[in-house]
Amino acid sequence: MTETIIQNHAILIKDKVRMAAYKKAITNTVQEGDVVLDIGCGLGVLSLIALEAGAKHVHAVEVEPYTFSLAKMIAKKNNVADKITFHKTFSTRLKLKERVDVIVSEIFGNLGLNENALPVLADARNRLLKEGGRIIPGSTKVWFSPCEHKDWEFTLDLLHNTNGLDLLPDDDFVDLGTPSVIIKNDELLAEPAKFADVDFYKETDLSVSKVMKFEVVRDSALTGFAGWF
Repeated sequence: MTETIIQNHAILIKDKVRMAAYKKAITNTVQEGDVVLDIGCGLGVLSLIALEAGAKHVHAVEVEPYTFSLAKMIAKKNNVADKITFHKTFSTRLKLKERVDVIVSEIFGNLGLNENALPVLADARNRLLKEGGRIIPGSTKVWFSPCEHKDWEFTLDLLHNTNGLDLLPDDDFVDLGTPSVIIKNDELLAEPAKFADVDFYKETDLSVSKVMKFEVVRDSALTGFAGWF
C-alpha cells in the first residue's frame, strides 16, 4: 500500500511543468509570516515549499490515512513538524480558530474539476480564508475536443476479442471510465472548445455543465473526447 501511494504521488512530483508552476506561484504569493492552508496535501510537498517561501505555519489537510501518516513522517524528517498541523479530514469539515492568509491545493484530476475542486475551494474560500486572502491556483480553464486515439481504439478492440472472448458487455451499458493518456495535436478532430473558465475567487455556481458543439475537420474514427486543463 505504501509503495503504491509513493508511486502515485511520484507521478505528480515528476511532472516538472506542474511542479515548477506551483513553486513559482507559491514563492510569488506567500509572504513572510503567512498562515497557509494546504488542501489535499498528499506527501506535503506544497506545504514544505510554502514554509520555504516564508510561511509561519501550514495547516495540511489529507483524508487518506496512509498518505496522512507518510506526510507527517516526511515533515518530521525535514525538521518542520512543529510548523505543520496535520488534519486527517475533509477540508469541508475542517474548523480553524483563525482564518488563513493563503489557500493552496492540488486536488485537480486529469479533467481539472473532476475531484470536486470547485465546491471544495468555494467552501474553503468562504469559511477559512481571510478577507483579501490568496488562492493557488486562482483559476482554471477546461478544454475538450473530439479525438481519434489509436491506442484507446486498440484497447477496445483487444477487450472485444481476447482469444476469441468478448471481455466487454454492450457498449451502451459499460462505463469505461476516463483513461489518462497523452493526446497528440494531430489526433484532435476539431478545434478545441472551452468547457469551463472558473475563477476560484468569485465562482458561486458549484456545478459546471455545458452543451458543446464541434465542427469535425477530417474523416476519421471518433474514439472519444480529449479533455485537459
